[in-house]
Amino acid sequence: MIEPVRFTPWLRGVALKYLVPAWFLIFALVHVMDIVPEGRLGFDGRIYHRAAAAWLGGMDPWKTGISLPEGTYHFAGLPPTVLAFVPTTVVPESVFGALSFVFSAAAAIWIVQKLRLPWSWLLFPPLVQGVLLGQPGIAVLALLLTAHPAAEALAAAFKVYALIPLLASRRATGILVFLVATGLSIVLFPGLWFLWVSQGAAVASRLVGEAAGGVGATAHWWLLAPTVAAIGVIAILDTRAAGWLAVPALWPSAQYHYPVMALPAIRILPALVFSIPILGMPAVAVILHAWLMLYDRFVRREQGRSMLNGPSRVRVDRNLA
Repeated sequence: MIEPVRFTPWLRGVALKYLVPAWFLIFALVHVMDIVPEGRLGFDGRIYHRAAAAWLGGMDPWKTGISLPEGTYHFAGLPPTVLAFVPTTVVPESVFGALSFVFSAAAAIWIVQKLRLPWSWLLFPPLVQGVLLGQPGIAVLALLLTAHPAAEALAAAFKVYALIPLLASRRATGILVFLVATGLSIVLFPGLWFLWVSQGAAVASRLVGEAAGGVGATAHWWLLAPTVAAIGVIAILDTRAAGWLAVPALWPSAQYHYPVMALPAIRILPALVFSIPILGMPAVAVILHAWLMLYDRFVRREQGRSMLNGPSRVRVDRNLA
C-alpha cells in the first residue's frame, strides 16, 4: 500500500493554521461570487417557502420554482417537507429568504462549535454555499447533532436523506417519530400525497437535470462502483462514519452543499477534496477517506508495533495522514 505523506509537528501546525483555511477561503469565494452578485441570498429558502405557500393556496407545490437566467429551479422535496415549511408562510417570501440565511449562519456556527472544529471551518466551501442559499440541509445537520428524537424527525422531514445517518447510528426513536408523523400526514393530508405520487418520477427526473446529474457518484458511472466499495469499507470499520459520508457520495442529484453532512466524520485531506466545486469530487473524497481508514487500521498499526522496539516513536495526526 502506498504510504501517505508524513507531516512533522511543525508542518502539521502550519497546515492547520494557514494552508487549510486558505484552501477553504479560495473555493468559498467561488460560491460567494456566484451567489451574492446575483442577489441569491436565501434562494433555496425562498423555494421551500414558495412550495408551502402554493400548497396552502390550493396549487401544486411541485410546479413552483424560481427562475434565473440559466433556467428555473423547482421544489423537489417530499410531502413532509411541504408540511414542515408551512409555518414559514406567516412571513412574506422575501423576509423568509433573509431569515433562512440568518438561521443557516447560526446553524453553521453551532455545528462547528458542537463538533469542536476550528473556527476556520466556517469557511468550509460546502458550508458557505449552503449558508448563503439558506439551504435547509445546514439545519438538517444541526438538528441531527442534537441527538433529540423530535429534532431528528424534523431533520428527516426537511431532508429525507437524514434517515441514512440515523439508521447508521441506530437512532431508532428519531426514525420512529418521523415514521409516525409521516403516517399521520398521509391520513390527514391524503391529497398532498396523491399529488406527489402522481408525479414523483417526473419530479425526480427534473431534479437530475436541474442539478446537472449531481455532484456525487450516481451521475458518474466510472465512480459508482469504487464509491460503493469505499462506503462498504468505511461501514465495516466505522458504521456511523459511513452514514455521514454516504449522503454526499451516493445520494441522487446531490448538490455542492451536501458534503456538509460529512463534517461529523471529516478528515483533513478528504475535506480539501470535498471543497473543490467540480462534479464527482465528493465521491473521490470518500474513496480517499476509505483508503486512509485502511491505512490507519492495517499499516500504521503494524508500524506502531514495530516502532515500540525502536529508539523513538513519531506521532502523526491521523486527520493529516
